Amino acid sequence: MKFDKLASYAPALVRYGVALVFILLGVSQLVDPMDWYALFPDQVLLSGLSIHQTVLFNGSFDILIGALLLVGLFTRVVTAIATLHMLIVIVVIGTDYYTIAVRDAGVLLASLSSFLRGPDKLCLDKKIFH
Repeated sequence: MKFDKLASYAPALVRYGVALVFILLGVSQLVDPMDWYALFPDQVLLSGLSIHQTVLFNGSFDILIGALLLVGLFTRVVTAIATLHMLIVIVVIGTDYYTIAVRDAGVLLASLSSFLRGPDKLCLDKKIFH
């Protein structure tokens, strides 16, 4: 079948999808941080950062994760961080924002899938480290 030849690109498509979600969420946090305040728990203030600073930091962190995933650099480490990050987000948000948690669960599973797979054939990792 024709699709059998394309199957080897499936891991890269999952990685690109996760990357785009992280980048778009990060950009949204940087552009409209106030829209995100309600999603951050009050305990975040114990870190010494304001809620505004925390949202901006998280948005920058999300963009960095997305950018590294997009090019496929340090893929296994970054997907492990992305998976852990999404797990924390789901636990923190809980059932208060069910539809968001469902989306985040999908991103978590896609991140975990990329972690288990490791670098795919389109990753920069393959060209640099192998």
